[in-house]
Amino acid sequence: MENSSIPIKLALTASCFSLSGALLALPMSPIKTPGASLMLKVESTAPEAAQTALKPGTYWGGGSRYLSIAQRGDRYCLQGASPNGVLVTSLQPINAEQYQAYETNWKLQQRGDVLLFGAMEYQPKGELDPASLFPELNECLESQTGYFKQVWSREAASEVVSPEK
Repeated sequence: MENSSIPIKLALTASCFSLSGALLALPMSPIKTPGASLMLKVESTAPEAAQTALKPGTYWGGGSRYLSIAQRGDRYCLQGASPNGVLVTSLQPINAEQYQAYETNWKLQQRGDVLLFGAMEYQPKGELDPASLFPELNECLESQTGYFKQVWSREAASEVVSPEK
């Protein structure tokens, strides 16, 4: 039997990957070899998440809601504080524009100077103030794995020093 193939143009469009104009030759008859597989190597042509990185600093979401973004190397961590409590979590890139809090569906996106956290816009309030940061934020930055710690306590949140004070 003649080994013939037919060229197929493959176009993959997704938020992170783009492959166009690639020609792939597949056999016209099914592969009957047990365990045989076809492997495609897809390389990202989109900008890396680090190229549209979050800007470290403190952001204000109105009232007494603050987010602090800290960076060490290519690792980002978030500290969120409100009257209800404090959370510290590592951030994972989802695509070239968004980050996600570890083991949650909370998404962050930098749009200019504004930080979008869910449906809320947080305005920049300056650089990180070491006095307003919890020790867990440093633990998060030093960790090699995902990190998430949440304290639902008014006492813990009252320890947060507002950047405006």
